[in-house]
Amino acid sequence: GINAATIIPSKNTVYIALIGQTGSGKTTFLNYLIGCTMTKIKFENNPRSFIDVSKDSAIKKIAAIGHGRTSKTLLPEHFIYKDKYLNLNFLDLPGTMDNRSSEFNIFNMVNKLRIFRSESKFKFLVLLEGSKLLTNRMEGVKEVLYNLVEVFDSPEKVINNKYSFLIVITN
Repeated sequence: GINAATIIPSKNTVYIALIGQTGSGKTTFLNYLIGCTMTKIKFENNPRSFIDVSKDSAIKKIAAIGHGRTSKTLLPEHFIYKDKYLNLNFLDLPGTMDNRSSEFNIFNMVNKLRIFRSESKFKFLVLLEGSKLLTNRMEGVKEVLYNLVEVFDSPEKVINNKYSFLIVITN
């Protein structure tokens, strides 16, 4: 991928930004969208299974998938997917509520604001982890919505741009 923190988005391009909490499956979903074959994997001493790109996938992963509670995506990354029908520009963003530090979260918000407040056009895939919808008073959902309000400057602007969002519930 191309590090989006060092690029200036083009105003003639529509970007699809993946937004969600750390661990919500943004990078996994991105690899799935481009056609990678996915498989369940297990790690030693961990009862949970995880989804990753199969070693036999005809389409190779374009972004490394993290399998912990700490984001694998450190900076916004720009990925271009082209085939004979599509030319898509994705921005895979670091997760919200990352557990590294508050400084890291502030740094990521500043990066997001810089990118989204450019003259570029954006569509948003908002990924919400299904298991988090019913726990902890929906803190993860609130955090993602708070991030969107920060990006757009006000709740009214989020509502005015409601057709720019697709919400995906992951498992």
